[in-house]
Amino acid sequence: MKKDALQETSSKWTLAKANDLIAKQSAEIDALQSTIKTLSARIAKLEERQKTNSKNSSLPPSKDKSSKNKTNAKRNAKRKALGRKRGGQPGHKKHERSLVPQEAVDHTVICLPPTECGCGGRVDCAKTNFRRHQQYEFPVIKPIVTEYQLYTGHCQHCKKSHKGRLPLGVSWSMLGPRATAMTAHLSGSYRLSKKNIVNIYSDLFNFTCSTGMVCKAEQTVSQALQGPVSAAHDFIKHAKHQGVNADETGFKQQGKGHWAWLATHQNVAVFLIRKNRSKKVAKELLGTEFNGILCSDRYNAYNFVDKEQRQYCWAHLDRDFCKMAGRSGVSKIIGNALMTLTDTLFHHWHLFIDGKISRRQLRARIRRLREKILVQLRRGKRARNSATAGTCRTLLKYEKSLWLFAKIDGIEPTNNLAERLIRTLVIWKKTSFGTQSKKGSTYMERIMSVVATCKLQHRNILEYLTQAVQCFVEKTKPPSLLPEIKENEQALIAA
Repeated sequence: MKKDALQETSSKWTLAKANDLIAKQSAEIDALQSTIKTLSARIAKLEERQKTNSKNSSLPPSKDKSSKNKTNAKRNAKRKALGRKRGGQPGHKKHERSLVPQEAVDHTVICLPPTECGCGGRVDCAKTNFRRHQQYEFPVIKPIVTEYQLYTGHCQHCKKSHKGRLPLGVSWSMLGPRATAMTAHLSGSYRLSKKNIVNIYSDLFNFTCSTGMVCKAEQTVSQALQGPVSAAHDFIKHAKHQGVNADETGFKQQGKGHWAWLATHQNVAVFLIRKNRSKKVAKELLGTEFNGILCSDRYNAYNFVDKEQRQYCWAHLDRDFCKMAGRSGVSKIIGNALMTLTDTLFHHWHLFIDGKISRRQLRARIRRLREKILVQLRRGKRARNSATAGTCRTLLKYEKSLWLFAKIDGIEPTNNLAERLIRTLVIWKKTSFGTQSKKGSTYMERIMSVVATCKLQHRNILEYLTQAVQCFVEKTKPPSLLPEIKENEQALIAA
């Protein structure tokens, strides 16, 4: 009897111990599963980051993992496989420099053949049979120096002193209007550093100046451009029923992170450089009561613009779909499907641009394509991958912002125009490491606005800058950056 009780007690103790051990092991298993889930998600994010390139993100092609050497090696291998040599291929179109008309030639040198042949015979020269060869040479350039001698006189009656004054349109600067404009042209259009501008003036123009003089010239140009750039900014803010493309990129001021913003509309472009990338700056760029059609990426700072006034950039969406296709499972399937549909969308758009289909046909084709894209987005909304689900959920929320290009004339499916214009500033930033003061950033805003606008309007940048500086010195109305517009629109901009 006693032995049975002891065995029963021992069994209960063993069972309790086993239950405790099982509960402990279950807790450890749950903790390990949670850790595995967390680490798996982290590994997936790291693998996705490792696959990030210029095709699925905003990274420039120079940041891609594949180097130029590998690319060149592939090209060379392909060339060898096709049996091609370097250079122009047989049968390619010939490119030749056309000769300048004879009346526009500065000097003509007649080269006659010898009068006697090696055999002793006389050589007759056919004056109508000759070959033309033209050689270009640059003249030695030196600046035109004008000296202004300011005399002092005294009144014979009251002995008051009188001094001569500089003529109208002449400032106290060492550089004249065109030289000042050229300095800004070299730094803004050609992205040269102040030291390189000094070196060019010394090497090509036999003119010596300091980097401080370059800074002074830039500030003079900045003041001269204040009015025209401000008017251009107002023009963009009051754009109605027309497409405004916007973009932004990182910038440096005194080594600190800033942002450069760009908005362009109807051959007019304006830059802003500010400390942050907030909605406040976006409203400063576009105006608090923006009434136009904005084409941009999906950046949240532009969300104050109504959905029906905003066109999402399909080039940026294609990158998002490419990143989606780089994931596993359902995300990969949906991403590949959306990439294929995006290619079809661009195919229809190019047919419309080339005049092969009408606006009505474009709308009909986009309408059919829209249903297929919505099906994939609804599938992606239910995906397990949070990034895929989040992207699809956002696109469904702003679905009206995907199709304005098919409905409204003048609206494009991408903001490639803004990306092309902002590239000049991006390259300048990489070679100069940004600006060193607020004044320097203001100058960059204004000179880049002029450079981009003049390129869009096919205007001579140097001539415009020269006119602007001349008007600033003479205190007259500067040349406008605005295209020709109707009188009622001018009144609206002035108001």
